[in-house]
Amino acid sequence: VCMKISAILGISLLLGACAGGQKAHCNVDPVVFCAPFEELEKDLSAREKDWLLQATPPDIIKLHRGFGTHIRNRFGLWEDNEITHFFNANGVNDADNMSGPFTTGFIGFLRGQPVVMTQEIKKLSLPPPPPPR
Repeated sequence: VCMKISAILGISLLLGACAGGQKAHCNVDPVVFCAPFEELEKDLSAREKDWLLQATPPDIIKLHRGFGTHIRNRFGLWEDNEITHFFNANGVNDADNMSGPFTTGFIGFLRGQPVVMTQEIKKLSLPPPPPPR
């Protein structure tokens, strides 16, 4: 019996040690942004991540067309989903205006900082949405 308990404890310790090498929990509020941020992080090269980590506010604004378009399309910011529901509930009703806070939140995530997306929205002065077509 003692051998079985020892074996189980040993396996548990090994599994715990393996899990310890993984990134700690996602520190983003709301957590609906965790999966997209983690997915985006995996897809970017080290060079791209380094560039984002060094980006200044004017650099981030210049990302609107290329990187911003990628974010809007990849994560469905033109669609009806949990991310757009969050933005809509916080006064951001246009996909073009969602990609900025998404990007700044993602950069905070890359830095390992706590990210509160409502604060990311407040950091940016959003232009009015385009008129309906």
